[in-house]
Amino acid sequence: MLRPAALLVLAGGCASDLSLESRCQGRRFDVLQRGAAGDGRSDDTQALQTSLEAAAAVAGGGTPSPCVVLQGGVFLSGGLELRPGVTLYIDGSAILRASTNGSAWLPRAVPNLVSGTGAHGAAVVGEGVLDAQCPEYITGSGHASAARDGSSYWTDQLTFSALDIPGHGNQRVGVLSVRDSVGVRVEGVTLADSHSWTSAFWNCTDLLVSEVKIYGDWRMPNNDGVRRLDVPSP
Repeated sequence: MLRPAALLVLAGGCASDLSLESRCQGRRFDVLQRGAAGDGRSDDTQALQTSLEAAAAVAGGGTPSPCVVLQGGVFLSGGLELRPGVTLYIDGSAILRASTNGSAWLPRAVPNLVSGTGAHGAAVVGEGVLDAQCPEYITGSGHASAARDGSSYWTDQLTFSALDIPGHGNQRVGVLSVRDSVGVRVEGVTLADSHSWTSAFWNCTDLLVSEVKIYGDWRMPNNDGVRRLDVPSP
């Protein structure tokens, strides 16, 4: 469930056309036609990732960006990897929801619902929701954190468990993370209920984040809305 305890909207200018027809002029890969159930119970990770891989295989060459399309369902998934030149389109009728089954996150074991490294020209667009399911991990409230000066703060801070990914230990699931990428666009979507940083962009240039809504609970530690980080190369 979305709770507007913290809401961030990043926007510039007038609202843009986020329709499927406007944003997906290249080849379309409808995940419902490629094995995804979209019923909110079945593990759709493989169907979604293979759709992204198929789209990546036809990207480039001067053709419009191919689109992986989620519409008309709730798609339960482990971590997905964005590919260069591919648009992940999440329709207003769709929710991409993070699985609470640790095995669904293998073999990559990256604790972000969507992530990408070197995903140049990739995009996450539409009017749908990416949901990390943080409420599923909440165990209580009333935890006080000690400040450096010896006082305490956030006396109603939430306590929580974590996602156990076999062989990789306990992980906190974020919504979106992109690294070392040029020309990435994130537009229109809602990013919800992150267990850690909601979205993080590492060493990204020509990055556009527009008309994005972020919902979270301020009592959950470290669920920042947007982080942009420049990390020196080793």
